[in-house]
Amino acid sequence: MSKALAAILFTVMLMFPVFSERVPANMLGQITQGETEFFLEIDGSTSTLYHNDVPVKTRSESVSGNNKTITETDLEKNEFVTSTYENSVLISRKTVYEDGSSVQLTYLYTEGSLLCTTRTDSEGNSNVEYYLRDPSDGSLIAVRRFENTELVGQSYLYAAENLYRNPGSSVITEGSFSVDDNGNISYERNGISYTYRQDGKILSEKEGGVTTGYVYEGDELISISVSEDQPPYEKTVTQYSEGKAVYVTKTRGEEIIETADFSGENGAMVKTVYSSGTAVAKIYYMQDNKRVLRVEYY
Repeated sequence: MSKALAAILFTVMLMFPVFSERVPANMLGQITQGETEFFLEIDGSTSTLYHNDVPVKTRSESVSGNNKTITETDLEKNEFVTSTYENSVLISRKTVYEDGSSVQLTYLYTEGSLLCTTRTDSEGNSNVEYYLRDPSDGSLIAVRRFENTELVGQSYLYAAENLYRNPGSSVITEGSFSVDDNGNISYERNGISYTYRQDGKILSEKEGGVTTGYVYEGDELISISVSEDQPPYEKTVTQYSEGKAVYVTKTRGEEIIETADFSGENGAMVKTVYSSGTAVAKIYYMQDNKRVLRVEYY
């Protein structure tokens, strides 16, 4: 470049200086209107958030082909967050803290849906969450979490945008899922079958020869039944009112063998014992339902 041209450019810059844009913002760095203690200074692909003229956060963006990297710095906490996108989809996010430790999240997709999230810290610990989806519509129905390649915790079912923890042991093997025409989710794991209502409330649980069924009126649980499908075919039905057990019936085959009534004063139990379907004794308990107050025989 000639000295004459350089002098001309310098003169032009003096005559037409480049100013960064300042706009009012909120504490999140979002552009807003009206009076505010925050403002955003935008200079090309970099923006700086000020609070009372003190810089508190910066954000810079770089683009290369279909990839985009956004780096955000919290100047108050001295934390850095770098997010990487590919074709506008987030594939990784790394946070570096003031003490030098870091956490990186990476995301893996399949056919446009999130398949798993991996969390790795600066000490080399790695957690992975896998997302299981209904093959019919791709909706999320379960999550599995691994810590350093070992399966931990419990699986979770998703229904009607709510999260429900699945009962069972902490050791999980691959399960099978299905959704019926009513939206109920059936799930089988380790030989145990569960069925959930569309809103996530459990309807049944079957393990071996024992089935537990749940009945609701709207959202309120009104009874739980536990039945055996092998001799002597015992069944226990507990009725609930406002979340409290009020009456229990135990049967063996077609015959009643015992009932328990909790609907009396202070919830004290009155148990009736049957023989060959006929009541033979009534046992009155104290308020703790452990100590017997008296026994009446028929």
